[in-house]
Amino acid sequence: MFEYGCGLGSTPFFLDNCKRVVSVEMQEEEWYNKVKKELLSHKHGRKLKLHCKISDDSFNFIKSENEMFDLVFVDGIFRGDCINVCLELGYKYIVTHDTEDKVYPYGWDKINLPDGYLRYDFKQYGNWTTIFTDDIRLYNYLFDWKSFDNENIKLKII
Repeated sequence: MFEYGCGLGSTPFFLDNCKRVVSVEMQEEEWYNKVKKELLSHKHGRKLKLHCKISDDSFNFIKSENEMFDLVFVDGIFRGDCINVCLELGYKYIVTHDTEDKVYPYGWDKINLPDGYLRYDFKQYGNWTTIFTDDIRLYNYLFDWKSFDNENIKLKII
């Protein structure tokens, strides 16, 4: 799995539950060094490939990996740009959080959802978590499980 924005919450979770984790810190070198020190001593730290790319185009970093990941988790800054790059590359499962936040400049208004992709918002808790996917079966499963007030409707699979 690929993670935009390393951390001490999500990254250890992914290390414990994924085969391999590639993560890029996009915001602060000091944070990167703190996380790196902590996570390389994690019991699954050998599965982590951690990078630091502080720039206005760090959302393009995933292109330099020359591989497709099963899941992309978007955290940190430039979230809208990160999501768009992943959509352009054809990623099937893109997850991000804090999608209810309209104050911090994450760039939600920049997201260009292509035809065939759906957005599902988990709204059960204060902070929303959102999945962007073209997997209609997954979307319908989630919608049946908890529709919340997602704008999309259950889709018929042809």
